[in-house]
Amino acid sequence: MLVGLLHVGAAVAVASIAARKRVAPVTLGRGLTRPAVAVVAGGFLGPLLLTAGLARTPAATASLLLNLELVATTVLAARQLAACLSASRVAPEGAL
Repeated sequence: MLVGLLHVGAAVAVASIAARKRVAPVTLGRGLTRPAVAVVAGGFLGPLLLTAGLARTPAATASLLLNLELVATTVLAARQLAACLSASRVAPEGAL
């Protein structure tokens, strides 16, 4: 439920910015496929599969996997941040 509210808030924010800058509707709709897939996967399929998996997994295993998810997400974010920072140092100013 909270994820849906966050998506609605993001849509309202983007719509207000687009209205202020007078972006053509064709320009907004051009790249709509990838965000639509992300919304469906993250807002519907993800929780559905998580619930189905938790129903079939022993409690101790589920607890360990959920804790591992936090660690894996942190490591992935740190690597991505390091890659972005190193790319910004190598690239000439204004290239990014």
